[in-house]
Amino acid sequence: MHVALLAFRFDDGIGWSDLAYSPHREKLPHGFAVCDLDTELALRGLLVDARTGVILAVRRTIWPAHFAQVVRLSAARLCRSWYSETDADCEQDALYLRYRRMPNWSR
Repeated sequence: MHVALLAFRFDDGIGWSDLAYSPHREKLPHGFAVCDLDTELALRGLLVDARTGVILAVRRTIWPAHFAQVVRLSAARLCRSWYSETDADCEQDALYLRYRRMPNWSR
């Protein structure tokens, strides 16, 4: 596995969005760290219009501890795995092909 796919939405009036993620694509000066604690996780997200670059919404959310831990463990598993940029691109394309027609998915 090279990438994970996170589905999310900002508000009821805004359809679902998604984000493909790989820790190998991060540019972190001290490497990737995973917290072993089963704690909640605070996040800030921006919704940007892809055509104009204008920020449409800024949200802060807190993921509950059980969900945050699943995400942390998935990121750690990705980080420990062998990585290929080409394979990651192919896997990301396959994920989008597989899940593009999900019910209630505004894609």
